[in-house]
Amino acid sequence: MRIYHVDPEGGDPMFIIARNIDHAAEIYVGWEIANGVRRSSFCVDPKARKRLSRPQRGQLPKALALGVAGIAIYTPGGWSIEEVPD
Repeated sequence: MRIYHVDPEGGDPMFIIARNIDHAAEIYVGWEIANGVRRSSFCVDPKARKRLSRPQRGQLPKALALGVAGIAIYTPGGWSIEEVPD
């Protein structure tokens, strides 16, 4: 698993944990459908680690080790992963 940064046009950026960049795009589109949102375009950045703060990077290995794909949300307690329905 890897972390990706998704930047949708006209929406808030988010992090996604996925197997690969195509899987990250699939998860994002699934999130759009599940939430009734449709953006005209979005960009998936495979170099998301550079966008993370030091605390976020420190907690990332634990989140990736879970082997769960989905929307990654960081709080001071660490990362949580919201799975997106297929």
